[in-house]
Amino acid sequence: NIKKEPIGYLIFYAKKVVSFLFITIDPKDSRYWNPLHYLPVLLLGITSLIGIVLSDKKSYKFNYLIFIFFVNIVIFSSVSILPRYKLVILPLQIIFTNVLIEHIKKNFFKT
Repeated sequence: NIKKEPIGYLIFYAKKVVSFLFITIDPKDSRYWNPLHYLPVLLLGITSLIGIVLSDKKSYKFNYLIFIFFVNIVIFSSVSILPRYKLVILPLQIIFTNVLIEHIKKNFFKT
């Protein structure tokens, strides 16, 4: 099937990556669109990606965490995604969000 329609499957894979990192594009549950559910997930996804960009690339520990983060995204996006699978990357998202918060504190709240 992939050989017959590679562009369609590539778009489907991109949708799954976005759904895994941020919010589900086509949820089956009508209660999904409650702001108390999707806003924290969206905020954590965006701030963690910004934290990855701002992280210290010279640190082998951060590079390892970034590698693990993206490997999890590639693996779980290539198979079926269940809502509980987002818990795998949640600690990494919190770490990278903390990198962003520390960057903001250091640059904007100098005392």
